[in-house]
Amino acid sequence: MLAVIGGGVWHLSARSSDAGPSLAGLPQVVLDAHRGGTGDVREASISGSLALVKTGKIDVLDVDTQELADGTPVIMHDRTVERTTDGSGLVSSYTLARWKRLRIDVGTGPKNEHPPTAEEYLDALGGKAVLTVEAKNADSVPRLTKMIKDRHLQKSVLINTNQPTVAKKIHRLGILTHLWRNHLQFAHEDPKKFAAYVDVLDLAYDAGDDRIRAATQAGIPRVWTHTVNTAQLRDHMLTLGADGIITDYPLTLDSH
Repeated sequence: MLAVIGGGVWHLSARSSDAGPSLAGLPQVVLDAHRGGTGDVREASISGSLALVKTGKIDVLDVDTQELADGTPVIMHDRTVERTTDGSGLVSSYTLARWKRLRIDVGTGPKNEHPPTAEEYLDALGGKAVLTVEAKNADSVPRLTKMIKDRHLQKSVLINTNQPTVAKKIHRLGILTHLWRNHLQFAHEDPKKFAAYVDVLDLAYDAGDDRIRAATQAGIPRVWTHTVNTAQLRDHMLTLGADGIITDYPLTLDSH
């Protein structure tokens, strides 16, 4: 899709590459499916993510990880499982065997689909799209790093965090680094300080127009904004210089 804004033309569609997906190979402006495109497909599921990739309309899949009782990272945004599965309780209370008995009960998809582990998700989607995987628990960073390196996905999988100190650690480990900030956190921060160790700076859309513009001029490779769920807001973020739109509705926004 092409969006013409302020005299400029932005590509909001995925580009195929014979070399496989990579952050460096993304188009000038990208569409990132927040929580795996929760507004358009089954949230953070392998079936939903594969369906989005098949459309060719998204560039990045954005999912979150929590940890099971034994530290196994799993794909889940919330600390509890009630909102998206047929179970209840804290993610951290589940064993792996019990986790695999859960069934996702939001959206449409296979009836017997369980919320994936991070390893299952990387095995299914790695090499098919650029992925950004948030480590809700910073202790999971070493395990996620090993999974990424074992699969040779260092060019196409980012680890996401809201903590600058953790972002520095991710960078030191040789993994692409995604740091997000809300409007309060970013109100008085100098974005230039992130340029040395952040590959994607992800700002709340309400961080302030001047602040977003400043970030796009700070020497950070990519500046994306979240969570952008209307065409009007999408277009405004692009006029500020953002080169990534993080949305719950990737298919809906792409159709405007």
